[in-house]
Amino acid sequence: MSINIVKNGSYIDYSKVNKIATELNINNKLVELLFSRGLTDIDQIKKFLYPNKENFYDPFLMKGMKEAVERIKLAIENNERVVVYGDYDADGVCATAILALYLSSCGLDVYAHIPNRVGEGYGLNEESLGNIIEKVFPDLIITCDCGISCYNEVNFVLDLGVDIIVTDHHEIGDKIPECVVVNPKQEDCNYPYNMLCGAGVALKMVHALGGESVMEDYLDLACVATIADLVPLLDENRLIVQLGLKQLAKGRNIGLRELFANLEIKVPTSSEIAYKIAPRINAAGRVGDAFRAFRMLTEKDIDEVRSIINEINQDNVKRKELCDEMYEEAVGDLAMEDMVNSKAIILSHPTWEKGITGIVAARLTNDYNRPTFIMVNSGDGAYKGTCRSIDGINVHELLSHCSDCLIEFGGHNQAAGFSIYEKNIPLFKAKVNDYLKNIDDSIYIPTIKYDLDLEDSDITVGLVKAFEMIEPVGNNNSRPLVRMVQKSLTVAPCKNNSNHISITTKSGFQMFAFSYAKQSYQLLSDGEKELVFELQSSTYNTRTPKGVLKVCKSKNIYINKTYLPAYRYELLSYKNNQNEAKYDLIKEEQICNVIGSSVFGSLVVADCVEDYRDFISNCNIGFSEYIYSSNKNNYSKVIIAPDFRDEALSLPLYDTILFLRKPFSNNVISYINSKTRARIYVVDRSNSADNISLDRSVFAEYYEAVRCVAGVDFTNFFTCYKKIRSTMPGINIQQLAVCVAIFEEMGILKVNRMPYRLQIIPTAKVDLSLSKICKLLS
Repeated sequence: MSINIVKNGSYIDYSKVNKIATELNINNKLVELLFSRGLTDIDQIKKFLYPNKENFYDPFLMKGMKEAVERIKLAIENNERVVVYGDYDADGVCATAILALYLSSCGLDVYAHIPNRVGEGYGLNEESLGNIIEKVFPDLIITCDCGISCYNEVNFVLDLGVDIIVTDHHEIGDKIPECVVVNPKQEDCNYPYNMLCGAGVALKMVHALGGESVMEDYLDLACVATIADLVPLLDENRLIVQLGLKQLAKGRNIGLRELFANLEIKVPTSSEIAYKIAPRINAAGRVGDAFRAFRMLTEKDIDEVRSIINEINQDNVKRKELCDEMYEEAVGDLAMEDMVNSKAIILSHPTWEKGITGIVAARLTNDYNRPTFIMVNSGDGAYKGTCRSIDGINVHELLSHCSDCLIEFGGHNQAAGFSIYEKNIPLFKAKVNDYLKNIDDSIYIPTIKYDLDLEDSDITVGLVKAFEMIEPVGNNNSRPLVRMVQKSLTVAPCKNNSNHISITTKSGFQMFAFSYAKQSYQLLSDGEKELVFELQSSTYNTRTPKGVLKVCKSKNIYINKTYLPAYRYELLSYKNNQNEAKYDLIKEEQICNVIGSSVFGSLVVADCVEDYRDFISNCNIGFSEYIYSSNKNNYSKVIIAPDFRDEALSLPLYDTILFLRKPFSNNVISYINSKTRARIYVVDRSNSADNISLDRSVFAEYYEAVRCVAGVDFTNFFTCYKKIRSTMPGINIQQLAVCVAIFEEMGILKVNRMPYRLQIIPTAKVDLSLSKICKLLS
């Protein structure tokens, strides 16, 4: 068991692929890719590739639309006062802007309200509604991107004699508000597509009220919201974004035009919106007042718009800083959680920032591949929670399972929000884990899905250009991923950043792996390697396609047989922290029983090839890795020669750590004891110090070798050794490891490990006979 690489789709009818490719005059591989994503009919493919406004659905097919339009037209005829009540995220802000701008263009006096995330929270708020009604005296309130779960709040409005229309796209709860509701997820709704975002629903309302030509004026706002809200970029959502990007390029909306100019975005793309525009609109509500984002999208005074843009740019910087701080605190809190038996991350904190919990939850879900729930104090003994999930676990259903201990909840399959009394948090944790215990462990194993299998000869500029027709990319319509199987690869660090890796196949095809230096060993193993990557045009040479590696899965693990014998000696560098090493000595036949079969929690340490091969032939464990952990999760794994100081190796999250052989010194075990509550086991096999000299003349020679590289930064001990060997070919890596450890112990050498750097400490001669390491090895 290791990372799963799965091909999209199943059977491909290649004769049909060729026929459609010929008929549409497009690349066969593009058609094959579309087949793998479920588009197997020529009309489906034409609709997907070639946007046509005639493909917009009739808005009156949506349940509640007819009644909503009649009531709004009555408001226009009678010149009534209307409140548009939105949400503080990018979707809610854009939805509010669409309806407010359109209704204002109809001559209505429109009051827009964007709730404050901290003071009012998500959805309708009775206190806010009461204040609005008292201040504005509206005849009609229209919600955008909220309201479907606000049964009581809607009744509150109706009791005050004000009409209300709910437009929303979130999942339907047990009780639907007793008013006109426009939501494509309603039962008995005949609308052909139910995955619109909140602004998409608002756009369809404008479509119903003003017709197709009027609706087109608001496609830019709906496009931004559709991308920002991570709804699937398929069907009508794709059409909204395809045509919306063209509208954005025209610069009709002053706020969006100025924001694009400020960020030096010349050609709007779905990626630019996802990574640059949406975060800034969201930042306005996450760390301040989201109404500023609404004003940016509706204001006509350019100076005012530019001033708001400067504010939200600053908000976005602050948002990033707050996210990093909260994420680090959350990771620290995980050390106190049972991450072996709990299949979800459930954290609460009284002082965390409410506005960024969704971002941090998504980041934790991505890093630890399990559902994440984060709760923050909202006052009056209650906490506001947000959750994000993984494929295969529906958090809306999960929250329904826990509903008896929640105040309220709502959202989608993969993302939701809820409120809970602080006293109920322990019960909530228990209920979440009770629900998840019925989920098969295999769902927590990382999986990457790809579209096509390619040979080197398939990769051409023409194919890259064909794949660009998949744009706009986003949720459920990702950039094409292709798979290639290779045996021999040339691997080298990139010139400008050694943390990135350049990979070249035998045929000369080049790809890059970003932040992959520590995992580059996967590319060097013998035998076949599965490479999953994106294809791109070269930045510098449009005639040369390049690849961006996402995953490498090797049939055999790479082990550097030059370095490995030195590893057991490098462990001598761990200092005595004055605490007694705590571990259990076991026999070889107990190994498999000790590690168990859980997908999480067991870490096995091998310091030689023989022990590793013996272990994997007798015991079943998830992953095999070399030196560095490929992720932060506490997957059960065996690591050959692990760097226990590696930040990605989450020692606190393990409950079982097994050494397949006794280390020379217990200092390394004592170090691990200080980092984790895990129970440590050591197999009763001894190490022997073969070919190690403790002669003073040898130490003098190696001291001079160390002096030659003092002050130079290296990735690790091994790269340092290679540099020394380039000028001293006869140097022995095992002897070097011993000497460095002893020099550090005796205070004549300082070793920095990230990056790896040796620093000479001037001192008088030292007596090596006082070295505890020497005594261990003698």
